[in-house]
Amino acid sequence: MEEDFKTIFHELIYKFKKPWTELSFVLYFIIVVVLFGGLGVILFFFQEPIDKSNTYLCTSQNLLTYSIALLVPAFVSMLAQDLPNSKKKLSLIIISVAVLVIEGFMVCWCYFSGALLASIISTLLACFFWIVVNCDNIYLKDETYDNSVRKGASKLSENW
Repeated sequence: MEEDFKTIFHELIYKFKKPWTELSFVLYFIIVVVLFGGLGVILFFFQEPIDKSNTYLCTSQNLLTYSIALLVPAFVSMLAQDLPNSKKKLSLIIISVAVLVIEGFMVCWCYFSGALLASIISTLLACFFWIVVNCDNIYLKDETYDNSVRKGASKLSENW
C-alpha cells in the first residue's frame, strides 16, 4: 500500500499516522523526545524570572532552539534514508527545502520579535517531521526487538 500514494502529502500523512500503534514508539516519543529533549524549555519555567517582560521572548527562543535541534537531524535522516527509496524524490526535496525556508523565517521572527506562536508552529512542524522520519525505525518497534531476543535465545539454546 505504501507505494500507491497519490501525492507526497498522502505519503507524509500515512507515515505520521502509522507509528502510533507501537507502544514503544509512543513511549520513546513522549518520554525521550518531548520530555528529555524539551527539558531546556521545561526547566525555564521553574527558574526565577529575572525580567518578567522577557518571558515570551525567552520562551519562544527556547522552543525554537528545541525545534531546530529536532528538525535538522530529522531532515538529514529523511534525505539519507527516505530520499533514495522514494518514488517522489523531487516532491520530497521541494518539501524539505520549503520547510527549511519556513524554519528560517520562523527563526528570524522569533529571535527578533519573540513571537511565541511562530515558535509553537515551528516545534509542531519539527515533531511532525521527526515522527514521519522515524515511523519505520526498527529500533522503536516492539516486535522487532522481541524477534531479535528470540533469535538470540534460539542460537544460544542450539549450543546446549
